[in-house]
Amino acid sequence: MILKDIVSKIEEISPLSLQEEWDNSGFQLKLNSDDSDIHNVYVCLEATSENIEDAIAKKADFIVTHHPLIFTELRNVSVGDTVGKMIKRLVESGISLYSTHTCFDICDKGNNYQFGKLLGIKDICKIEGDSLSIGRMGLLDKPVTISEFADLCERVTGVSKSFYHYTGDRNAVINKVSWVTGSGSEFMNLSKNNGCDLFVTGALKYHTAREAVENGINVLDIGHYASEKLFTDCMADIISSFGELNVLRSDIDINPFTEL
Repeated sequence: MILKDIVSKIEEISPLSLQEEWDNSGFQLKLNSDDSDIHNVYVCLEATSENIEDAIAKKADFIVTHHPLIFTELRNVSVGDTVGKMIKRLVESGISLYSTHTCFDICDKGNNYQFGKLLGIKDICKIEGDSLSIGRMGLLDKPVTISEFADLCERVTGVSKSFYHYTGDRNAVINKVSWVTGSGSEFMNLSKNNGCDLFVTGALKYHTAREAVENGINVLDIGHYASEKLFTDCMADIISSFGELNVLRSDIDINPFTEL
């Protein structure tokens, strides 16, 4: 399949027009022409030195990530910098890289929808009052304790709950849940406004946690990595449906945190 057709199909599902103003979804490096034949597509949460070397070893022609390699304006590229080093390896190998970030968080079948499906949540819908339409909410099959819900998250994400943080009522019974994968704690007040028992996200700062305590909001922070690692399988499944492509899924654990 040629490059432009792959990207066109991705953007039918996750249009670049959905991305937030500060985001940089789209081509990070375009080292092939639109009509270049692509055979092997490597999918990962983000470009890291290890993922890039894995893609090269597996003879990938094209890499698709969630997190953009380039977030801010580049005034120069130095191989002494982290991003510069990765750009150099990609250029040397002739591998183009495309990212679908907040547009895939927001789109109808993107990260947030898929996170809810992974947890078995029913009646998934957008959080009312969320102008970006990034968050989702829904109902569990049956009420569970916060401890049982944390166990569920641990099972489905494959990331130990030793990385989790929770603020709220330890005896809370959870039935209605809202969530924003990745960084999304600014939406937690909408969780309470929508009658949710719990808000789940991947990045809860101290002062935001204090605000949650003051306002009686239960918030479970499962970590940025745990909340978004599902991207690899979701996007790989989408690209596999295009046909005529060999889709390579990264199985590298890029969680920057370790248990002590």
